[in-house]
Amino acid sequence: MKISDFVPGLSYPLAGLGDARLNSTLPPTPGSELTTYGKDIIRSLEADKESLEYPQGCTAKPLQMVIPVHALENMQLEQRRAGEHDVLHRLADSERKIAAAVAARLGFERVAQKEWQVQSRELLDVRNQANVTKELLAEERRQHNEDMVAVYDFLDNTERRAHKTEQKLRESEEKNQRISAELERALAQAERFRRQVKTLEHECFVLRSRLWTVEMATQEQARQRRYENSVLQDKLNLLRCFTYAEKSQL
Repeated sequence: MKISDFVPGLSYPLAGLGDARLNSTLPPTPGSELTTYGKDIIRSLEADKESLEYPQGCTAKPLQMVIPVHALENMQLEQRRAGEHDVLHRLADSERKIAAAVAARLGFERVAQKEWQVQSRELLDVRNQANVTKELLAEERRQHNEDMVAVYDFLDNTERRAHKTEQKLRESEEKNQRISAELERALAQAERFRRQVKTLEHECFVLRSRLWTVEMATQEQARQRRYENSVLQDKLNLLRCFTYAEKSQL
């Protein structure tokens, strides 16, 4: 293999061969990713990169290599075929989708026609039922008007009763106010009586104290008088003895 079989303007980096793209000045084609065939060629060239002979004045970097022209053309041809196959596959897929959409549209129209017929019959039934409902509503409206008249009468009677009850409540409130005033006066009078009772209790206590003092003094005086009476009784008895003795001598 000689260097003349390679195109110097085309190169491919050694690092990341599996997911890098081909560096070329040619216009890009659909599906330009490297195919398995192209990757095999790159791997074989990478294995033989040490046996390549470079002419004098060649400025190619040691970590770069050139790709043969026929290999590049084969890769581009395979990529174009893959792109055309992809386009044909997409067109067939689009045709199938269009046919399915048309069939679905026709089925939808038939179903819609059947539904329209069913809905027409249902609409006729609904109209008949609506007429019956109108008659029922008219009857219910008349009954409702009669019920409303009865309700208004009941509300009038209730309002009159409420007015009477409110008047009674006002009278009861006034009576309660009078009773409250009388009760307050009675409570004030009871408070005065309570204070008077306390005063009388204090005076009674003072009087009991004085009475006890008087009783003690009276008892002391009574003891003193009993003692004096006993002394006088003894003197009287002694005097009687002397008098009896004198009478006996005479």
